[in-house]
Amino acid sequence: MALRHGHSTQRRGYALLALPLAAVLGACSSCASSVPQAAPVPSATSSNSPTNLPVQSPAAAPSSAQSKPSAATSSSTGLATKPATSASAKSTSNPAASQGSVAPLSSAASSGSASIKPLTQSGPIHSTSTTALFAAVAEGDVDSVRKALKDGAELEAKDARGNTPLMRAVLDRNHQVAKLLLADGASPNAKNKSQESPFLRASAFGLEDVLRSALAHGADVNSVDRLGSTALFVASEAGQVESVRVLLQHDIPLDKVNDLGWSALHVTISLGQGSNNSLSIARLLLAAGANPHLTDPSGSNAFELAEKRNQPQMLSALRNSSK
Repeated sequence: MALRHGHSTQRRGYALLALPLAAVLGACSSCASSVPQAAPVPSATSSNSPTNLPVQSPAAAPSSAQSKPSAATSSSTGLATKPATSASAKSTSNPAASQGSVAPLSSAASSGSASIKPLTQSGPIHSTSTTALFAAVAEGDVDSVRKALKDGAELEAKDARGNTPLMRAVLDRNHQVAKLLLADGASPNAKNKSQESPFLRASAFGLEDVLRSALAHGADVNSVDRLGSTALFVASEAGQVESVRVLLQHDIPLDKVNDLGWSALHVTISLGQGSNNSLSIARLLLAAGANPHLTDPSGSNAFELAEKRNQPQMLSALRNSSK
């Protein structure tokens, strides 16, 4: 009995010791959950999993609504934060703001501002009416051409390539506009930077009615292009029978040679390849008095040129003209 009582007393003592220890351990575990812990840094492999953020007491940290983490912190932790607004972000989110730096310049230029317009143009600066004339010619708008002329547009104004409105009309093969400009006083002899004139181009293009109008309004039949070729030469070279016919009705030099030493008859035989047009032009030139014995730089006359190029019909036309 004494032994059993001793063992019982010893176990009771252990129990009494265990109770305070358990209470202490329980208290520690309960207080551990209330202590703020540092937020774990999510790894790349766990970025898709939701992160359990620690609960902070008001005294321990400010609320998330008041905190503004830096860009470096938000990028390294992967936490959802409000990014700082940058200038580029503002311009991207607001298209009107991004265009604001350009819009005033283009707007002022389009409205005709005298101080801004020179900055946006690479060619000559013209008056409003002259600019309107060039635009009307380009569009082939006869009524707008008349209005621009009435408003005082300059007929001899030139674009960046030295073309006048008349030259532009001829290059566009716009017969009606070209004749209107000629009737209003535009010069058929004004040359561009390539030394071409409306008269020379109309001859080469075969614009018969424009050519007649140019001759009626002072076209210079002796004018030449950059190679020294006359209107008769370029018309013959291009095989324009009607242009040649019109030009021969005026006192135009028949045997004038260009800088290469060729006459209109030479180029007709050499480049015409014996075509029907070249035969017609040769007959017109010969009938007007062109010299078939005139030699080119190689020393060949019209007969020899036709023979070398195996043009029997051309050779026959030459021989018939010499009888």
